[in-house]
Amino acid sequence: MRHPSPGRGHGPAWRTLAMLAAIPVATACDREPVRLVAGVRDTVVVHALRSTPLPVRALDPRGRPRALEGVRFAWLSGDRVAISDSGRVTCERPAEARVQVRAGTLASTFVLRCRPIRGFRRLDDVQLTVGDPPQPFVVGAIGVDGADVTQLHGSAVVADTAVARLDAAGMLHAVGRGNTAVMVEAGDCRMLRFIDVWERADSTRAMRPYEVFEQRALRLAAGELRRWPLSPGIYTMELQPDSRSPGALELLHHQVNCTRTGEGQRYYCAALPNAMLVVRHPGPAGRGADRVARLTVRRLYAPLDDRGTPVRRWTSTHASNLYRCPLEGVFR
Repeated sequence: MRHPSPGRGHGPAWRTLAMLAAIPVATACDREPVRLVAGVRDTVVVHALRSTPLPVRALDPRGRPRALEGVRFAWLSGDRVAISDSGRVTCERPAEARVQVRAGTLASTFVLRCRPIRGFRRLDDVQLTVGDPPQPFVVGAIGVDGADVTQLHGSAVVADTAVARLDAAGMLHAVGRGNTAVMVEAGDCRMLRFIDVWERADSTRAMRPYEVFEQRALRLAAGELRRWPLSPGIYTMELQPDSRSPGALELLHHQVNCTRTGEGQRYYCAALPNAMLVVRHPGPAGRGADRVARLTVRRLYAPLDDRGTPVRRWTSTHASNLYRCPLEGVFR
């Protein structure tokens, strides 16, 4: 009895059946996890003081995540760190160790870096100006030993990217005038870092909120006086003498209510209608050397609360010198 040859007559049908039979087998193999990945580049950084699960993923040959069962962890070498079989670690102090993870026939080793943090230092608001180079974003994390923690693994999100942008290298870029905050999470901790972004103004007349007017080398002869009109609003004003100037110029004002905010001539001011900013050389006219100073005027965004007090758009209820963990931020 002659059987049909796969190469004649029914060849295409045989090939189709062979392909269909192979597809499920290939797909099943393709879905099997082939490697374990821990953290970033086989390094896990832990900032939490509480017990934390170690982040391990299983990937298939195409790099897609797959379900992971029966995972077991074990300390291999380095500093002694409390690690459970199920992969929960408790970092009570700075430490570094090598850890092994197993799941079935798969195994991998990675570096565990314990960098627990207990809070963040309260830092001054970041001041950016549109058109200036970006600035490095500083968090100010503090470890349990009181030392600064500079290698942070967590998240940092800018609340309003129309005002500022944070790039992958940790640099802050000014985008548009306004006020925003960067919300940072690392370990058990959360904090806010406020950002003011300014745009330069050509004059003080009709300045908009978050515009800045500067005279970087304001030079006046003895007895000379200069005036700049101000529209009603809230301002900060500073007159800083040049280090080479033989004396200081004087910052005066008309129809402006001011409060001194620091050393030298720094003021927080409310300008009324027909307000005028005045700078003068106090020496007698025609006698004495010129004096040089830097004048900076900033128009603030300052809506009023129920008591008529200016408030800022982004605020935090925490007022100590150190943000502790955990922290709940409050925004307005």
